[in-house]
Amino acid sequence: MGSSEAIIYARPGADPYADRYVRENGGSRTVFVPAADPDTAVRVAPSLVADGAERIEVCGGLGPRTSARVAEAVRNGVPVGVCVFGVESIPAAAAFDRSLHEGERVRMALLYREDGADPVADRYAIEAGIVRMLFVPVPDDASAAGAAAALAADEGVTLVELYRGLGPAATAGVIEAVGPGVGVGSVLYAR
Repeated sequence: MGSSEAIIYARPGADPYADRYVRENGGSRTVFVPAADPDTAVRVAPSLVADGAERIEVCGGLGPRTSARVAEAVRNGVPVGVCVFGVESIPAAAAFDRSLHEGERVRMALLYREDGADPVADRYAIEAGIVRMLFVPVPDDASAAGAAAALAADEGVTLVELYRGLGPAATAGVIEAVGPGVGVGSVLYAR
């Protein structure tokens, strides 16, 4: 791909500089930046562009209002997208959110496109309190469904967000593969 992207995700208590995860492969660079709250996401966004991010994607946990503020903070200098959920995924996404706010242990996965990636060997996981987050690169749309199904079955993942160019075909495949018990979201861009 030969590009640089940033994905800002919700992680209360995290430091957006010390706790970030950088994945470089084949000339592409993906920077996963935790934001403790929407204000942190907005504050860190200009530095991501200054560091070379050509696109910023904001997780569903931070939402559309935060992504609009991020776009404003970077003066619309790069495309800014937000992970959203279709109506078929809203019940499972709401159940995930409810479990999270009730203090129950939850598991989620962020899948992203990376040429030549191995979804098992190249995955990265963090434990953040009651949340287990898996960052899983997939080489193409077709691989996303199998990776997500395995994560749901083997890891108990109940929320999957698709990033970095995994579009409608990948999203539809993942929804079909994981069934109604897993919320699936993908990134929407304003432009």
